[in-house]
Amino acid sequence: EIRGAILNDALRDLDPAEPILCAGTDSVLDAIDRLKNHRVHHGAVLIVDDEGKLEGIFTERDILNRVLGRGLDLSGTVLSEVMTRDPVALEAGDAIATALHYMSVREFRNIPIVKGGKPIGIVFTQHFVKFIVSLFPERTLHLSEERLKQPGRVDAG
Repeated sequence: EIRGAILNDALRDLDPAEPILCAGTDSVLDAIDRLKNHRVHHGAVLIVDDEGKLEGIFTERDILNRVLGRGLDLSGTVLSEVMTRDPVALEAGDAIATALHYMSVREFRNIPIVKGGKPIGIVFTQHFVKFIVSLFPERTLHLSEERLKQPGRVDAG
């Protein structure tokens, strides 16, 4: 059942999140503020050109590795300097298996969804976890609370 769903279901079935869009001239601090203000769980902004076409992605990992790790100024560094250019992007009709392949092989956590080169959504790890859990509702809904991680505990997550 899970094999068939992963091979046959499309990314649109995961209910992709609305993307947060930035320009390459926006600062890293601008991107962080947008992520905070939108209370986004995926931790990525998509960078678009003047025509609205996807030209890059900037993620939480980029904040750590490309900005803070290099001692760059959050407000003085523009996204075009630290984003991943020309990221892998898929279309809403592409198979879930395709996205899982990229996430596994290339270690992505986020994949933009585009139509005509313009971002229309984004899927992230949590989308796939929810999808897999939905395939086994009787098993996952009846787990005892003591078997689940507790957010207040040190070893949570």
